[in-house]
Amino acid sequence: MNNVAGRSAEDSKPDSSCKATRSTFSSDFAARCNYKEENMDPLFQVHRLNEQGLQRAEAIAAIFEKTLAALTYQCGNGSREWALVRTKLEEACFFAKKAMSADPANQA
Repeated sequence: MNNVAGRSAEDSKPDSSCKATRSTFSSDFAARCNYKEENMDPLFQVHRLNEQGLQRAEAIAAIFEKTLAALTYQCGNGSREWALVRTKLEEACFFAKKAMSADPANQA
């Protein structure tokens, strides 16, 4: 039986040495657990950026930085609501960069 990404359950089944604990999570965790990027659902794959992608990531960050500065001027800061504004801008910036990095034209 295939899962959502069209791979069999065996392709993504961790081996017996895969024990996800806070203290054992490391860079070799994926290797020990039989997780391979080519078998990974595209939603979770790492996208390495080419020069164009890096420039776009920096441009996105600059847009959000200018937006934050403008809102700081208009709203002030220090309130609970302001903390939410900052958090939501951070979240939006993250997803904007994620959307940009998913484009193969921006990948190395």
